[in-house]
Amino acid sequence: MALSLYPMSDSGTRSRLRYPGAICAEILYVEDSTDDQILAVEAVEATGRPGDLRIVESAVEMWTTLALRLEHGLKLPDVLVVDLRMPKVGGHMLLAKLAEDEELGRIPVVVLSTSEDPEDISLAHINGAVRYETKPHRFRDLVDTWARILDVAER
Repeated sequence: MALSLYPMSDSGTRSRLRYPGAICAEILYVEDSTDDQILAVEAVEATGRPGDLRIVESAVEMWTTLALRLEHGLKLPDVLVVDLRMPKVGGHMLLAKLAEDEELGRIPVVVLSTSEDPEDISLAHINGAVRYETKPHRFRDLVDTWARILDVAER
């Protein structure tokens, strides 16, 4: 099945939807790199599993999207995927803010980062990340990474 690309969703996020209309886990991914966004879409597609991947480009955009959903009583994503290295507001600050919120703090968060620094990994877990994945260099490994993220989303 071909991947459907939607420029904007009703919640204001850029969406890349797989199997539109199918019941599947929704993943909200914050990633500022266009190349990594494209790779994520291709990797989710390559898992062969249904997944609704919505991508925002900044921590502020993710926070705003989640706040609007709460305000309007809309369903929250099944999992959040956070890149740590972003301009302005980094992933660690976003994780801490999510953990402080009673409702948003219940959404599982997976960190997907280039950093292998033990301090980044430790701080991510302290701030509520349920998984920490390092961005792999090979596409096959990226597909496996996104399959693990889908596992978290489907729990």
